Amino acid sequence: MLNYPSLMNILSKITWIRWLFRDPLPVDHQDLVLDVGCGGNPHPRADVLCDKFIEDSQRPSTLKVDDRPFILADAEKLPFRDKSFDFLVSRHIIEHIREPERFLNESMRISRKGGLITAPSSTWEKFFPFRYHLWLIKVENNQLVFVRKEREVFDEELSQFFHTYRGPLRYIVGQIWTQLHRDALEVRFLWKNKIRYQIHRANNTTQEKNNNPIQNSKELPKIGINHRSFLLTYLRRALYGSRKFNYEDLLVCPFCKSNFRKKSKSFYCVNCHYHFPVIKNIPILLNNRTY
Repeated sequence: MLNYPSLMNILSKITWIRWLFRDPLPVDHQDLVLDVGCGGNPHPRADVLCDKFIEDSQRPSTLKVDDRPFILADAEKLPFRDKSFDFLVSRHIIEHIREPERFLNESMRISRKGGLITAPSSTWEKFFPFRYHLWLIKVENNQLVFVRKEREVFDEELSQFFHTYRGPLRYIVGQIWTQLHRDALEVRFLWKNKIRYQIHRANNTTQEKNNNPIQNSKELPKIGINHRSFLLTYLRRALYGSRKFNYEDLLVCPFCKSNFRKKSKSFYCVNCHYHFPVIKNIPILLNNRTY
């Protein structure tokens, strides 16, 4: 019998294959691309993958990695050198970020040419609300506008109608709605060189819960990541090729942006004097740093 995780993984494969043939990124073959918040569906054109969570209840599918470098890091404190990438992709993560301006400024810092930001639109959020989304997002005059949600659900009656769909069916309904009314339901913001944005915060918003308590401790995360199938990896390579680079040369301390010194099982910041562990070839560049 097909269970919920299995169906979510099948749906994520379908979505991933669709990206191979639709919506190509405006990049040249030699351009280096970073996917921030890659989750269970890393963009097939991305060269480096980055996510904050190994396990996340807000993610519809299991986190997957393949032959590409994967970095565990915070989108608000990206551990990459200035202008280290040509293009940055971030899909449906900015609505979760408490201080989106930090991520936007980090994006401009590390990207040479620009990037693509997608998110549920304010219309989508009103019709099909998610309680863990923090912002109503729209584009006005070629700038991103963020309005902090004053309450988790905009309209209880609408929410109850759409949330009568449970589990995989709810995810499928959301995907169908997005594809049929994409221009109205999804913000798709392509930027070059600079991101123009406005942020409007409400005074009576409630404090969101930390979905990953590991970030505030020195406990090391347990790395148990599913790897993408060889066939999909081969298909991605055949369509997009690969670029020669050493990802370690791109990394800096996420907190002070100083150089790293690579050790056998960690990255050592020469300024902060912190050791960031490497587990199963994955750099853990989060707050669980050790002295």
